[in-house]
Amino acid sequence: MLEGSSANDAFFLPHSATECAKILWRNGEAAAFYSVKMKGSLCGGTTSQCYLLPVLDTIFVQRKYRRGGLGMKMLHDFCQSFLAEDALGISCPISAAMYQGKSFDVDTLVCKKFLQAHPEEQKRLWEVEAPGDWGQRVNVWLKIQMESSPTGKAEVVSCMEKTPTTKPRQLDQMNKQKITDAEELNDYKLQKRKTFEDNIRKNRTIISNWIKYAQWEESLKKIQRAHSIYECALDVDYRNVTLWLKYAEMEMKNHQVNHARNIWDWAITILPRVNQFWYKYTYMEEMLGNVAGSRQVFERWMEWQPEEQAWHFYINLELRYKEVDRAQSIYERFVLVHPNVKNWINYTLFEEKHSYFAHVRKVYERAVEFFGEGHMDEHLYVAFAKFEEDQKEFERNYTIFEKKFGDRKGIEDIIVSKRRFQYEEEVKANPHNYDVWFDYLRLMESDTDAETVWEVFERAITNVPPIQEKCHWKRYIYLWINYALYEELEAKDAERTRQVYQACLELLPHKKFTIAKMWLLYAQFEIRQKNHPLARRALGTSIGKCPKNKLFKAYIVLELQLREFDRCRKLYEKFLEFAPENCMSWIKFAELETILGDTDCARAICELAIDQPQLDMPEVLWKSYIDFEIEQEEYEKTRSLYWWLLQRTQHITGVDCFPGVGQVAGDAMEKKDDTTAAGTLNSQGPEEEDLEQSAGNAQQHKGLRKREGPGDLVGDKATKQFKTTP
Repeated sequence: MLEGSSANDAFFLPHSATECAKILWRNGEAAAFYSVKMKGSLCGGTTSQCYLLPVLDTIFVQRKYRRGGLGMKMLHDFCQSFLAEDALGISCPISAAMYQGKSFDVDTLVCKKFLQAHPEEQKRLWEVEAPGDWGQRVNVWLKIQMESSPTGKAEVVSCMEKTPTTKPRQLDQMNKQKITDAEELNDYKLQKRKTFEDNIRKNRTIISNWIKYAQWEESLKKIQRAHSIYECALDVDYRNVTLWLKYAEMEMKNHQVNHARNIWDWAITILPRVNQFWYKYTYMEEMLGNVAGSRQVFERWMEWQPEEQAWHFYINLELRYKEVDRAQSIYERFVLVHPNVKNWINYTLFEEKHSYFAHVRKVYERAVEFFGEGHMDEHLYVAFAKFEEDQKEFERNYTIFEKKFGDRKGIEDIIVSKRRFQYEEEVKANPHNYDVWFDYLRLMESDTDAETVWEVFERAITNVPPIQEKCHWKRYIYLWINYALYEELEAKDAERTRQVYQACLELLPHKKFTIAKMWLLYAQFEIRQKNHPLARRALGTSIGKCPKNKLFKAYIVLELQLREFDRCRKLYEKFLEFAPENCMSWIKFAELETILGDTDCARAICELAIDQPQLDMPEVLWKSYIDFEIEQEEYEKTRSLYWWLLQRTQHITGVDCFPGVGQVAGDAMEKKDDTTAAGTLNSQGPEEEDLEQSAGNAQQHKGLRKREGPGDLVGDKATKQFKTTP
């Protein structure tokens, strides 16, 4: 019985068709399952033995459903499913957890608790080994009773056929036995043979006991005894592949070549579908230098029409000994036994490699005739065409192809018709699958007239998403975009393109959401048509219905390119009314006024910006304002800005701000030095005194900074409103 780890769930392969499996469900989820080896089913793929009773093979419970009694329920269901059977088996070995109560689903003894609750099942449940003969069974209830007693455990172990805890110890003790004379050696051999024969006598069907016995005799150089053991084992189970392999390997190891040939010949006669025998036999003959014998074995093998790999082994054998003609004849039979396109192409590559170009063309023609029109594969035609191209026979290839399948246009029409029918079926099944519509429209655009394309586009855009949520419209809107681009670029119809854009914009539910990309594409289209008023109208309508940062920025860029600066100012004003917290908008507006030479207006804009109650990037805005004043060489204003920044912020310390003040003072002094005479270097002017006093008395600037010039637009009101928190 297989169980998974209690820490991690195990994963099991699907059971075979000969097994029966049942799944237990809890709350709509598979909680547990068990599988049963049915009576009469094969014990394995390499043996002919069949189970003599139903055997519970695998049981598994998911971790979160364990300790809930599912193990007892599955045991009960298993017993109830085979009421007509006198004996039921549980696959050996049953794990200790099932005996000791550490199973997946209960804390107490699983098997013991079940058999105590259902005493009628005590005589029916057996722990069995395949195939479940009486010598391979131990009663589960008896084993539980014996395990519970101190002396019973040894008795149970002696009842089992495999005793991995006692046998190795006995063998180790015998191997360590000191043998002093021939008589003791003979006694030891006699005891060993008796042990092997007793094991075989208990259960003749366990082939491993036969193999161990034969290998032990071989180690004593008793080859005839090993022969006899292997022969008797084959009488018991002649379908055991391992037995045949061990027998033949023994003969080859002891240089009994003819004996090995006889064994391989016997094996491939009795079990011709076991490929391993054929591979070993042919390899042995080739290693012995008997190429003719290896070829003869391959010929016998090919009569059974084996798998493709066997044919390739045969062909490689002939190529190793430069027998190209023989390899060619093998390929002729191979492509008829396994008529795959891949094999035909490999045949042609083989002929081309050996420079049989005329025969390559014949092989391709035979392949085309063999498959016919109903089972033709495109890879064959591609390979044929590539070969003719390499041979510079362009007309031959085209003529043959056209004679059989028509001209290029006819073939393309057939392909397009098939794909169109496929797309029609898919969109009929799900009209809101926009990816299929994209592929369908791409096909129509490539090979049909404009009327058909218009019809498909109109059908596609009628499938409006049923829910007015933007995530459902993102794919749909590209149908309109492709429609408009087709009208503009392919159909060259500007008026119809404009109608497509306008219809799409009317369809969008602007009160809930909008798609800025559509407005921008429409405006760019009008610009390409040199119709600037309509482009402005489109962007203005978009800002009026559903303002977005992206729309404002695009509109401003358009007006800048057209050099309409008054319009840019108005747009910036509207933009800042819509999003006054956007620092980059304030900065760009001030930069525009600076470029236009209106520094007073730029300063006023910066004053308004820093007085806003909420800003997304205040540090960037303050830095931009200070850099502006430095560029204008207004050092007093710059200094006052630094002091005011100290007053209004809590997370900026003097260490952060004083380097900037010092830099301003230094710049002012340098400017002073450049403009004064050389003889006044040692004198101190009032401005220098003020600079030194301001740098040394930072604690005195706790009041409101002195405002002057255009900066008085805001005054003390902004100082009270603005406060940046850390």
